Amino acid sequence: MSEVEEKWSEFDSSTVVQLLIRHCPALEVPASISKFHGLHGVKLYNSTIVDWGESAAFTNANHPDILSLYLARVNMTGGLLPAGFQSPDFPPSLFDIEFCATNLRAMPDDLDLKWPRQGDI
Repeated sequence: MSEVEEKWSEFDSSTVVQLLIRHCPALEVPASISKFHGLHGVKLYNSTIVDWGESAAFTNANHPDILSLYLARVNMTGGLLPAGFQSPDFPPSLFDIEFCATNLRAMPDDLDLKWPRQGDI
């Protein structure tokens, strides 16, 4: 069990509405994030995303109420948007996505087909 999974197992996933991840030098987001069905927002600060794969993706099926995603001072592997932010079932409610001081080099060409059209980036 990863350190993240160990910490997340300490509380009832059905009650989680906000996640704050900070000062994490090698973040690997586990698939168990899909259990946070009441999630409204995620904030990442001063962290490096090593792996946020498809199994841990934000999806409408698992995160129907999520509204915001903030990444500040965050590095992504290769400067690429993680697969977990690119699900074909991306939540239409997640319309406030903010990047500040990241190493993101470019957005995927098909992101307009996945992210909400009325979203604020």
